[in-house]
Amino acid sequence: MYVAAAEAQNIRENFDNFQEEGLAFQVAVEPGEDLIPLYRFQSTTTSGTYVFVGQQERTAINENFSGQFVEEGLAFYVYGAEANRATPFSRFQNTDLPGTYLFAGPEEAASIEDNFSNFVNEGIAFEVDT
Repeated sequence: MYVAAAEAQNIRENFDNFQEEGLAFQVAVEPGEDLIPLYRFQSTTTSGTYVFVGQQERTAINENFSGQFVEEGLAFYVYGAEANRATPFSRFQNTDLPGTYLFAGPEEAASIEDNFSNFVNEGIAFEVDT
């Protein structure tokens, strides 16, 4: 799960079952030139799982999958998938647990593709500084 500093601190203090793996990537919390907003949705079918989506996919989820996901609001701002401005992050869906997603940078994405056939690469989701 990707969280901002305050939410990360709350998780560290209150949820011993989570293991922090470190900084995944850097995002903007304010709008900026060439940045797009990503919205966070929590799965209602698989507790503790989230997906981050842009505006178009946000609308589609709210209209067609409101029983499977609950919108939690604006998460952060990133470069779009075709910006060619920062490190691309791919979105993978877990076929064993539909509705669960993983976001990975290039090196980790290649490892997932090589070693975990139960994850389907849905393409570049966004670009961020690492």
